Amino acid sequence: MAQHSSLEEMASAAIDEYFQAVAYCLSFRTADGGCLGFPAALLLFCITDALGNWLRTDKVMIDGRSQKIGNCPFRVFNHECFGLQLTGKEISFLEKYYRNRLAHNALIEAGATLSYRCYSGLHLQIGNRSADQYSLISCPRP
Repeated sequence: MAQHSSLEEMASAAIDEYFQAVAYCLSFRTADGGCLGFPAALLLFCITDALGNWLRTDKVMIDGRSQKIGNCPFRVFNHECFGLQLTGKEISFLEKYYRNRLAHNALIEAGATLSYRCYSGLHLQIGNRSADQYSLISCPRP
């Protein structure tokens, strides 16, 4: 860990390290052939939360209205950096039933799925078997 000259520089370095840790989690193979998906997902949600806090003055479209991200950092899902068009209800659902449960209870919502597409790099899809899958984080292979 290095000394940083500003909070912005520190946050940027932390986010870079989170992505490196995600890459490790997704490349690691468990005994059953899987990866470390839950820690990877949690770190990706941490990155999302951090981006939402840093972009809190930016506006996004939610339910047809332009709104500041403000004190609801998961609204960043509808920011141009993610390219999604989630409803307010969907954003709240993702935060409550995926991020919060994963962080505080080591669980995700019953019937929910997490998937990782190794052929396209770091890519997290979440949703449930009967609903749309949302591609929340996608970046090139490290």
